[in-house]
Amino acid sequence: MIIKDYFEIIYWAISVCILGVTIYWIKMSPIEAVKTGRELDNQQNKHNSKMDLFLLLFSLRGNPTHRDFVNGLNQIDIVFEDSSEVLSAWEKLLESLNNRTGNTIENLIC
Repeated sequence: MIIKDYFEIIYWAISVCILGVTIYWIKMSPIEAVKTGRELDNQQNKHNSKMDLFLLLFSLRGNPTHRDFVNGLNQIDIVFEDSSEVLSAWEKLLESLNNRTGNTIENLIC
């Protein structure tokens, strides 16, 4: 075999590799697109839940005994589970309310 034959074999081997990678990504692209879409939907749903709860609590801030306000307070730990700043502020508020009144806030809420 001459050098030209070796170059031709290398050329075809590279072409077959490129073809294999192309086929793989053509097959995997829709799957990855669906995964990405679901992740974006989950993030949007989390954001919407946080905003809805915030707006509910903010709108009822003058009436802390309102049923929806109390239900909103009970949801803070779940909706903001990934936000340590909000959870620590919530814990500080609960602690200050418990210390100030002598009653536990859990008794007042439930």
